[in-house]
Formats: sequence, structure tokens, C-alpha cells
Amino acid sequence: MVQYIQIKRVVKMEKKYVNEGRYKKVSRSPNRKRGASRGVSSNIKKNKIKKIDNVKKKKSYKRRNGKVLKLIISLFLLAIILFLSRLITKENEEPFIPVFFQKSVQENNENIRIAIFDDINFETNNVILTELEQYVYPMLLRIGKDYNIRYEVCTNIEKINNKEYDLKINTDIITALETKIQIDKIINDKSKYYYKVENVESIEVKNDETLLIKLKEEDEYFVYNLEIPIYIKDSDYSKYKIISQDLNKKLVLQRTEKAPTDLIKQIEIIKVNNEQIAIDMYKELQIDVFFSNSENTMKMLGKYEYDVKSYNSGEGIYLMFNPESQNIKEKYIRQAIVYSIDRENLLKEVAYGKGKVIDLPYIYDENKYKYDIYATENLLKSNNYSKIGSYYTKDRKRIVLTMLVNKEDNEKLEIAKMIKTDLAKMGIELKIEECSVAELEKKKEKNEYDLMIASLYINENPNIKHFYDNLVLNDKIKNEIQNLKLLETSKLQTGIKEIRNALSEEVSIAGIYSKNTYVIYRKGIDVFKNINYMNLFYEYMYETQ
Repeated sequence: MVQYIQIKRVVKMEKKYVNEGRYKKVSRSPNRKRGASRGVSSNIKKNKIKKIDNVKKKKSYKRRNGKVLKLIISLFLLAIILFLSRLITKENEEPFIPVFFQKSVQENNENIRIAIFDDINFETNNVILTELEQYVYPMLLRIGKDYNIRYEVCTNIEKINNKEYDLKINTDIITALETKIQIDKIINDKSKYYYKVENVESIEVKNDETLLIKLKEEDEYFVYNLEIPIYIKDSDYSKYKIISQDLNKKLVLQRTEKAPTDLIKQIEIIKVNNEQIAIDMYKELQIDVFFSNSENTMKMLGKYEYDVKSYNSGEGIYLMFNPESQNIKEKYIRQAIVYSIDRENLLKEVAYGKGKVIDLPYIYDENKYKYDIYATENLLKSNNYSKIGSYYTKDRKRIVLTMLVNKEDNEKLEIAKMIKTDLAKMGIELKIEECSVAELEKKKEKNEYDLMIASLYINENPNIKHFYDNLVLNDKIKNEIQNLKLLETSKLQTGIKEIRNALSEEVSIAGIYSKNTYVIYRKGIDVFKNINYMNLFYEYMYETQ
């Protein structure tokens, strides 16, 4: 617009120099060449001026239109970027915050405030407090990713047999006798760690640095039960110390002088009564971290900036096979069943995406059996099945399976119905029997089923003894379990891996999904960048060293 006004001004100035009144119009006559020449010259000049004016107007118009077009294109590109950002964050289950709401955030290395809904007491079974306790006190040993053993107070474990172990103690931290007293106290008081050592029959002090532990029953996984705290203050292995504690309000942990300076300097754990209070406190900058089982929480936060990670607190839903069933005795039938179930869709529709598809009842597990209808078809056809009508048939018999499900569990009922639909699409018939818990147990004892849907709760211990009756389908699995009993402590991790491989290869169990809990935290906090299955702080505490 400005350019257009300037051009008009220039045109007016040109007209002043070409004084139109100075020239008279005359007829074109050969005898009046000079006058004609003047008239023609004047008209030419005026025509030139008009052309210049018109050209400049057109250029001005083009410039204006060009700017408008550029603005439209810029806005269109911005809209595409925002749409793609929304799509990516949605697929990654991350909150979407428009770019114009983002602020530069510095990593917080001074203080974080965590809200929990339990009593502020290390004696509770709260997952967060239990894990933080492990950084206030040293541990006999720690279990790292994929069940590797990291020694701390205990420097080594020698397996004498499946019921006797020698524990070597780091006497710079504590003596063998003092360690025995602490383990005895856990047993006598039946504290929250009692389940880890309830199989201990006796503890004998061999010398200042050696304990002999005898078990009541054989347990090839026993060493994994020794992830228990040793209550020593100001240990070289302690990363935090308690500087303030109010069981009804707050617990304050402060980084010790010997801990890496990269760690958060102070952690405050604040008790709140419900999630709504936590949300309000987060908005008012009174807390930095809280936990939730619901995606509605993120919606209630609205445009407030946050990051969110999900972790599994131990519960999973699995498809169990009956080891005595002739219908699923063949491995290819079990494989065909798993390939036919769209577990990603089950997770999305039943659990609203709040979980993770896994195969086995282990903490560190992967989803190897993907939804694959072509794999199902190939398995059945290569084993002489042919599709007659809607179902696969062999020797005039079609595949008909019976599934047990707890009729009082709506989540499992919905899962069962969706599995039935998935299998029907692939030509496998599934009959669902809805039972009470008592009826389900009776049918299980009598082996009157092929499949059943069950919830399994697992912890950091890889022990699967309580699954033996359901998972040991053949000699291959039995042999791997037997081999584990013969291994030394240093080779346990390899033995567990072999059992997992055997269970996976033989499709002894089919995980549907594990359930997630969300940790919601303020941007700039790096504590939760890498969280394991049930460990929120482990990688953070040891990555910095």
C-alpha cells in the first residue's frame, strides 16, 4: 500500500513538468509540421506517462498479491507442521503442546517435589518409596536390566548346592555378624521384605566376611531374593540421606557428599489425598512429579507443560494353555492362535492403549509374536489343514477350542470376545465358558479347558516356579529348567535367558498386555528419561557414575 502511494506522487510530479496547457491541439496538416510535431510529441509524452503509471500500478498490485500469497503459503506450511507434530505426539502417546506455548526449560539439578497418595514411610509397599529407600541405604546386591547381578554389600555368592549358599560380605561396610542380625530381624518382624527371605532356614557366621545361608527348600533363583537394604547410615554406597521426615506430610532426601554431583540435590516426597489435589498443586508449581493410572489426568492438565512416561507396576494379562489339552498339544496350533490375535488392537480397544504387548511373564520381555494372518494360514495349510467354508478342517475335524474366563471380570470378558472374533476370522472356532472363580478352579483341576485368561503379577525376581504347572508343556522346557539348577551363580543370567527362549519358542504362554502407570513430570527434569519395567530411578542413579 505504501509503495502504491509513493508511485502516485511521482506521477503527479511528472505532470507538473509536462504542462498540458502550454500546447494547443492542431490538425495534422503537411503545412504545419512544427505544430503537428509539437502535438504529437505532447501526446507521446502523455501516453508514456500513462504507460509508466499503469506499469507501476501493475507492479504494485503484483507486489501486494505476492506478499499475500507468501503469507498464505507460510500459514499453510505452519498448519502442516502443527498437524504433523500432533500426529507424531499422538502416536508416541506424548502430550501435544503447540510451539507457541513452549518455553525454554533448563534441566533441574537442584530440587524435585514428588507427590504420592500413601503414608510417607519406608515401611509401606509403595513402589516409589521402596525404590528410593534403596538409594538411602546400601543393598546386599542389586538386580540390573535382564537380571544381571550387581554386588554391593555382598561381594560374591558361592553356590554350594541348591539349598546352601556362601555370602561374602564387604567388611568395609558391615561385618558378617551384623548382616546376619539384619536379615534375622526381617524374618522375625515379617517386614515388607519377608517374602524374599521366608525360605531361609538358618544363617551361620563362618567368619567376619562370610555367611552360610541354608534354605528350607531348593530354590535356584534364591540369589535374586537378596536385593534387600542394609540399614547403615552414611555409607559410601548411599546416594541420599534423610534430612526431614513427617509421616503425614513430607519426606526430604538430600544428596550425600560422596554421591555424584550430577544427581538431583534434593528430593521431596509430599503426601496428597487424591489425584485432583496433585493436579492443582502441579498447576500451582507446588510439585514437579505425580503418578496416575488415567489418561484423563493429562486432559485435565490442558496446556500446562509436562512430560509423561509409562511404566509397568507388575500386573499383566495372559492367555494360559492347558498342558494336558490334546487340542493345543501341537506347537503349530499354539503358534497359529497367537498369530491370529491382534493384541495391539486389544490393548487399544480394551485398555485404551495404557499398557504394553508382551509375550512372557518376565519383567524384561519383548513382543516377538506379531499379528500375522499369513503366518497362521501357512502353519495350518502346511500341516494338512484346508479351509472348508469358514473354518479350517483336517480329517473332517475342525479346530474347536474352549476358553475359561472369570464372568465377574469385565475386562477379561471383553478380551475373550475379541479373541473369539479374531480366531473366527482365521477359521478357528472358540467357545467361551464364563465361570465364577470357584467354577473356574474346578474346571482347571479337571483339565476341562484348552485356554484361560488370567492375571499374573510379577516382580523383579525371575522365579517362575508358581507357573510350572501351566508353562511346562514339554521336555525341552523341563530340561532348561533342570539345567538352571546346575548352574553357578555367575551363570544364572545365561540360564534364565535360555529358559525364556524355550518358553517363547514353544509358545508356553501368550501375553496379551501388561498394565501401565503414568509418571507425569515437569519438563527439564531428567530423572525419568530412561525407566525400566518396575524401576523408575535405577538407570538415572547409575548412568551418571
